[in-house]
Amino acid sequence: MRRLFLFLFILLAGVGIAFYAQRDPGYVLVQFNGWTLEFSVTFALLALISGFTLCYVLIRIIGAGMGLPEQWRGWRKRRAEQRALGGLDRGYADLLEGRWERAEKRLVGAARGRENLLLAWLGAARAAQEQGAERRRDDYLRRAASGAPDAEVGLALAQAEMQLGREQFAQAAANLDRLHGMAPRNTQVAVLRLQLALRLGDWRGVLEQLPDLRRRHLIPANRAEEIEQRAAAGMLDDPQLQSESDLAVTWSQLPKPIRRNSELLRRYLSRLAENGAGVRAERLTRETIQNHWDPALVELYGLIDSNDTRRQISEAEGWLRRHSDDAVLLLTLGRLCRRQGLWGKAKDYLQSCVQNGGSRVACDELAVVLETMGERDAALHYYRRGIEVAGSKEQRFSWRETYVRRLPAPDEILSR
Repeated sequence: MRRLFLFLFILLAGVGIAFYAQRDPGYVLVQFNGWTLEFSVTFALLALISGFTLCYVLIRIIGAGMGLPEQWRGWRKRRAEQRALGGLDRGYADLLEGRWERAEKRLVGAARGRENLLLAWLGAARAAQEQGAERRRDDYLRRAASGAPDAEVGLALAQAEMQLGREQFAQAAANLDRLHGMAPRNTQVAVLRLQLALRLGDWRGVLEQLPDLRRRHLIPANRAEEIEQRAAAGMLDDPQLQSESDLAVTWSQLPKPIRRNSELLRRYLSRLAENGAGVRAERLTRETIQNHWDPALVELYGLIDSNDTRRQISEAEGWLRRHSDDAVLLLTLGRLCRRQGLWGKAKDYLQSCVQNGGSRVACDELAVVLETMGERDAALHYYRRGIEVAGSKEQRFSWRETYVRRLPAPDEILSR
């Protein structure tokens, strides 16, 4: 529209000039170096306009010619960017399809000449990681970091995650320690440090990190509880803990809520009994049972050697007043009596246990007592019955066979 108005204005101006030129053409006189030139006003105006137009066009042509190299460089740059973006798209498509070698080749090609193409180097590092090429992976990450200094934390996190995936625990630990110093409140750093501690079996480190993760709501409550139990169990199962004092110190270092967990308490008492601290294990087990009836602890009580089996029998027989038909308690009494050499009482308790739904363990214990007493036919009968019970669903009390909740392994926790 603007061009149309300009054209109309020029047309009207030309018509006006032509009209006035016919009435009075006038003249223009030019003298130069002995030359005299005379023109009509109209011709002089047309010559000036034509000369101005010609000069303008020449200046534009010269300017365009001088800018050609820069335009050429800009065109090549835009074309390289388009090709890089195309290579980036195709490289990531190969990465998603698991074509690691081709993905790496395309992504490296997309990144070359453009050191700031962060996504290309990061994808190439992931492809190299999947091929087990750690050196190439780290080289790509260094190139990405040199082109994007603001992304140092993110790239280091990606590297630490890849190192964990390849079980390069020493490198991952050094990387995460550095990151923790750079960004102590970074959520991903905290999560990866917990994963590393789980993979290394650093149970103390796990327990030290969990409170902070809970406060920041970085981990679900039920999963945090599961991890806490696994870490506590790992500390108690440490083979270096061989003395009563070491076990007691370790137990005291666990959080109070954990020490109330029945499964972990059984682990602790079992470790005490296994390492010659039967007196302490018996006392703690007895006190716990008196406060809270736990069939698993009742069975464990029959396995603890406190050097005072008669007292254990007396305590267990006292519990019979309230739990006369409890198969686990009858099994415990049978075991204690067998250990003390009270074969008749052991036989009676174990027979009552089997009648009240005892498992294969009770049948085997009874068979051993009968064999000791010379009743071999009866012993053989209970050996056979134990095999039959083990293959059926009739066993109702053995806490080892129907464990309340098996503590997961570290890899199981991490996969959730």
